[in-house]
Amino acid sequence: MSLYDSSAVAVLVGLLAFGVVAELLDRTGRLPAGVSATGPFLTLSSTCGRVLLDRVARPRWLWRALGTAGLALVAALVVLAAAGVVLAGVAAVLDPASSPIESPGSVLVVPGVNPFLPLGAAPELLFGVLLGLVVHEGAHGVLARAGDIEVESVGLFLLAVVPAGAYVMPAGLDAAGDDDHERGNRLGWARLYAAGPAANLVGAAVCFLALLAVLGSAAPVAGVAVGGVFADSPAAEAGIERGDVLTSVDGRAIGDGETLDGALANASGTVRLERRDASAVTVERSVTVVAASEASDLEPGVRIVAVDGRNVSTVAAFREALPDDRRAELTLEAPDGSLGGYALEPGLAGQVAPGGPLDEAGAAPDECIVVVRVAGERVLDRSDLTRALADRQPGETVTVEAFEEGDRGTFEVTLGGDVDPILGIFPESGVSGLVLTDFGVESYPAETYHGALRGEGLPGASDGLLQRGFAFLLLPLAGVVGLAPFGFAGFVGTAREAFVVSGALVPLGDGAFVLANALFWSVWLQIQLAAFNCIPAYPLDGGRLVRSGTAALGERLGWADPAGRAEVVAVGLTVAMLGVLVVILAVSLLL
Repeated sequence: MSLYDSSAVAVLVGLLAFGVVAELLDRTGRLPAGVSATGPFLTLSSTCGRVLLDRVARPRWLWRALGTAGLALVAALVVLAAAGVVLAGVAAVLDPASSPIESPGSVLVVPGVNPFLPLGAAPELLFGVLLGLVVHEGAHGVLARAGDIEVESVGLFLLAVVPAGAYVMPAGLDAAGDDDHERGNRLGWARLYAAGPAANLVGAAVCFLALLAVLGSAAPVAGVAVGGVFADSPAAEAGIERGDVLTSVDGRAIGDGETLDGALANASGTVRLERRDASAVTVERSVTVVAASEASDLEPGVRIVAVDGRNVSTVAAFREALPDDRRAELTLEAPDGSLGGYALEPGLAGQVAPGGPLDEAGAAPDECIVVVRVAGERVLDRSDLTRALADRQPGETVTVEAFEEGDRGTFEVTLGGDVDPILGIFPESGVSGLVLTDFGVESYPAETYHGALRGEGLPGASDGLLQRGFAFLLLPLAGVVGLAPFGFAGFVGTAREAFVVSGALVPLGDGAFVLANALFWSVWLQIQLAAFNCIPAYPLDGGRLVRSGTAALGERLGWADPAGRAEVVAVGLTVAMLGVLVVILAVSLLL
């Protein structure tokens, strides 16, 4: 069981114990007035907020106009939300591995338990949740009073001591919505239902503008922030750690990952690195296996010290030493210092696609093949293949030299189109399925995240306003969905070390990052809250809108029982949405 799964189990056990105690106190009348318990859920209710809602709801004509605009927006979003849930279900069934839900902890929005939400972000996350709930329920209350709908009470739901929801209870509204109270004021109730999601979207926009102002004083640090260090790599042995900031290589200043790579390319096997806020270190570079394909029996941490008896200490030297007409004999050093040998077919390893160009050219489908040359150009990895095919068009015939079952052969391949792999191979990462490093550091892409936070999108993602918005929302999951090397959960941990405060916010010090985190999560959570409530299912706002809108349509069309039919439609959609969500969770966690 992983650390996150263990934490999730501990949280669930704690919630169970809390629920038992809370129920006992509630049933024995020992809870304060206005507090009730249902298992681990506490409900805090009050009538004090009604006077404030009356004051804010003036002038009512203005709020009604805004409510009508919000209703039009949310109605469209309800349709999109339903389509999004269905498409997510289809995607989960077709490709379970693409789901970011990897464990039960991934479902719980609890910092330190959810692997995407670090414990260090908990205060700002809590602020974002509270702000989202206040905006959402406050809008419901204001539009209720603007629509001449009485408010019985306002309250807050707690999961143990963590805010989990809030409510404004209009007079006569039960768990499913009372049609008798809505009849005669359909538009007023519809505005009320739509007010919460619409207000969250407006609140998210306001917080995003404030975040832009703060980001103007939060700049990426000068140097290369270390996002990760591979185990048993040269950097790890030298003492470089995640969160370090590298400032120079052999006296040459570096500003980002590209300049670091350039400095290493021009350096010898031994390099000296300066670090901000830490002592300098000397790294003895060596070619180290980071990952290996299933077809290889090499383990991460193994070092390649020689190719055909020729010593190599960098990946560039390793690639240069590889022959292309025969196997290479590698000399290996295990983490315990023992030496061994390994025969390597140097090239781009991959699986032949059934029915693809290589299959049609005579290669065995579904079998591993190692491509050595394409159209006369040497190929060792994916980037080499891309360069070799850069000027080629589908339908052209190229000569492909490859190892198949240990024998080197030649294939005349007619390149495919956009649907099938153009060469007919599903390539593996690295050289011959070996991902290698001679240093061992993953740079933290501070510039990339800084741009994404400003709405500029992420490299490799489609451009456009909607796509850039999705890139912002995917930042906590960026490392899982492949848009970036790491997820961004605010300016905490490594991300905090990768940025510095400048300009007008310098007097705030680390407080500037706290402010930025609070704004980031306020934007993120309010959009999520709006999207979730637009799902057409009870007791969400989207489900209530569907029921109310269907009843209104039935009245206009003269249905015999418009309220009853509306209830059937709403319940049916609720069951359908819940069914899809259950399928997504089941497929993601079990497959």
